[in-house]
Amino acid sequence: DIHVLDVAERSFRPLVGTRFEEGAGVFSPDGRHVAYVSDESGQPQVYVQPFPALDARTQVSTHGGVEPVWSPKGDRLFY
Repeated sequence: DIHVLDVAERSFRPLVGTRFEEGAGVFSPDGRHVAYVSDESGQPQVYVQPFPALDARTQVSTHGGVEPVWSPKGDRLFY
């Protein structure tokens, strides 16, 4: 599972939590999206979803993916 720690509010809350393995969460440079890896398809895949809304999740990898990294401008995602 992936959690968010809000230092200003001193709160800790789940970002993504399912019965599958999730990890490698990384925020886009503007903080509006989060990319992460989940194995719910049977192999690791990269997903992106808006933050803080956490709706409209999109799978961006098609043949597996790990360790997502945003470009400095946030217009590309490498994995």
